[in-house]
Amino acid sequence: MAIDGQPVERERVDARSVLLGAGIDLLVVIPAGFIGRAVSGDGSNLAIPFALLVLFVGPLLGGAVAARGHRANALVHGAAATAVAWAVTIAVSVIGKLIDGKGVPIVASIAVGVISVSFGVIGGYVTFRRETD
Repeated sequence: MAIDGQPVERERVDARSVLLGAGIDLLVVIPAGFIGRAVSGDGSNLAIPFALLVLFVGPLLGGAVAARGHRANALVHGAAATAVAWAVTIAVSVIGKLIDGKGVPIVASIAVGVISVSFGVIGGYVTFRRETD
């Protein structure tokens, strides 16, 4: 929306960058989730570092990678990449829970999505600040 003059054309979201960022996110999140799930049953605190990888590191890296080269809408690329990765992660999680005969924690899944997308936006912002015009 332009107040004076012609409206500014918005840049489109690059699907290739979004999928690349989602792939990077999934490369961190899926193995960390499987390992964290495997070690969580023995009562140790070893699952905590893997939970941190799933919640923070994967989305941060995915958002940062997706935003590369898109200075005008870096935050959107970061959010879109982590949202795609979150959807894939939740699909894998739901399938695993249904195979095990367990319930699907809907509220926890949505909370993980909010955290993931937030850290994807932060990753996009980091890339935005690091890149120069």
